[in-house]
Amino acid sequence: LEGLEIATRTRNGYLTDLKNLFNWAEAEKLVRDNPCESLKKYRASEEEMVEIEGRKTILTVEETRKMMSIAVARYPQLVPRLAILLFAGLRPEREAAGQLWENIHMSERLVHVLKSKAKDRQERYIRMTDCLFNWLSWSKKRGHELPISNWRKQFDKLRSEAGLMDEWPRDATRHTFASYHLVKHGAESTKDALGHGTYDMLFMNYRTLVKPKEADEYFCIAPE
Repeated sequence: LEGLEIATRTRNGYLTDLKNLFNWAEAEKLVRDNPCESLKKYRASEEEMVEIEGRKTILTVEETRKMMSIAVARYPQLVPRLAILLFAGLRPEREAAGQLWENIHMSERLVHVLKSKAKDRQERYIRMTDCLFNWLSWSKKRGHELPISNWRKQFDKLRSEAGLMDEWPRDATRHTFASYHLVKHGAESTKDALGHGTYDMLFMNYRTLVKPKEADEYFCIAPE
């Protein structure tokens, strides 16, 4: 990869794939030594850091509040899945799309992510914040269904009405949850909620710096 005009993020992606390959080969005893053990990740250049610092990576508290307000008023059927995305951080397509009420344990305040839905095939429980519990209680009382049919079309309309269709960060809901939850509830709890085995992924790819006051406000967003 040396000498090629490839973004640092892409280089590190290739490096991760290479490490995974040799870890598998070592486990299967196909190689005697793992040449990737000493390889370190590439560091972003100063130009890349400037670009990253100016990039929109998460939703603001006000944008989140606006989305939930529009959902309540015009798309109430979307609220349970939207709340799970924004306040539990489930992976949008793989985990949130197939979430069922039977896997949401209101009395114990736990969201169960099944093995069949988890990216790494490792099931986990996510402890509900009061914010998430309030939104799911609001939806459950009104008989809103999970999973939600015709989600994408309605969700795009919601984002458009919120003025976020063209200003939607990559993996926005999961990154937003991670950033605010990390400040409010700490690294260990956030790592477990996201389903990460180590802290590396959380701090390198999911965390955007937010102020404690913003984290408090985020998790105080509630149905009116």
